Amino acid sequence: SDSVAILVHPAAIADAGPDNNVCPNASATLHGSGGVTYQWSPALGLSSTTDSVVIAGPSDLTTYELLVTDANGCSDRDTVIVDVETELQAAFTVGPIEGTAPAFIEFENTSQAARYYVWDFGDGISDSLFSPNHLYTDSGTYRVVLYAISAGGCRDTAVYEFIHLDQHV
Repeated sequence: SDSVAILVHPAAIADAGPDNNVCPNASATLHGSGGVTYQWSPALGLSSTTDSVVIAGPSDLTTYELLVTDANGCSDRDTVIVDVETELQAAFTVGPIEGTAPAFIEFENTSQAARYYVWDFGDGISDSLFSPNHLYTDSGTYRVVLYAISAGGCRDTAVYEFIHLDQHV
């Protein structure tokens, strides 16, 4: 009687890595594993389509598919999502910009797509309110900076160069 030996190889298991959120105009590093050859698609926004580790810089939400083939010729697929956050814009208005110290200055936050805010009033004081009022106690010229931060950690900065307060006579 004849016998036949059947060799069963373990299945290839593709892993395209965890999903990523990136800031606009930023990139994510994708780490593929599970094979000896790799094929990523779509190619748009990728540094390579055939490396296990690639840089993805899509302009909007993109699902990348990874096809891996192991040493035995077995293949598997996995996907990874790279989501691009909404464009963040830090902005504010200020008034009045001149006066006599001490003076309360009003700041109106007009930022877009931000969740957290840090104000640097230029006098050693900071705040995290959305639209604060700030008391300047000394005369001088102040540079105010607003740091706007998205939920995903993207950042933008707005600067107002000159708030000028004279000394009270």
